[in-house]
Amino acid sequence: MEKWLKTLEQRLSKKFNKTEVDEVISYYEEIINDRLEHGEAIEDILKQYHMATIERDMMVSELSKREVNSIQDLFKTVFQFFFILIATPLWIPIAVIYFVSFVIVFVFFIVSIAIFFSGLAAIIYYIAVAFTDMTSFLEVTGYIGVGLIVMSILSLISLWFYKASQGVAKGLFKVFVNLIKKYRGVK
Repeated sequence: MEKWLKTLEQRLSKKFNKTEVDEVISYYEEIINDRLEHGEAIEDILKQYHMATIERDMMVSELSKREVNSIQDLFKTVFQFFFILIATPLWIPIAVIYFVSFVIVFVFFIVSIAIFFSGLAAIIYYIAVAFTDMTSFLEVTGYIGVGLIVMSILSLISLWFYKASQGVAKGLFKVFVNLIKKYRGVK
């Protein structure tokens, strides 16, 4: 039993912090000891606990608790969860839906970048028009003003798309994690 617990601890320590690992180790140590006291053989007990399953369940649980504060954290968490999904054959259909959902979110993100750059292009265009036409000072100011207004509007739309894609990504992640937790019985 000690060897099995030590192996589990080493395996979990690669992906989780010490406090989380200690909680899991003490949990399984207590369960195994209780079952040993009731006369079960250690081999039979250990056959029922698969380290990969424990690790996967713990990963799902920990990913659902993780605070995602930046877009990099979000992408990292999303990809880690995707790899958990495709690692289990029964979850592959869910992984496909998950992947397609996040492709759509990624498209929203790309659209936000494209809209922002179109705003930059608009202001460059209006500045170029203002200075290439031999026009009065008021017309130059008007062109620059229109360019700034267009850029501001497009920047706000871009920001909205960015925030929407980030919010949808977080929401989808929570939905899929809760679905898997419910399916696996993970708390």
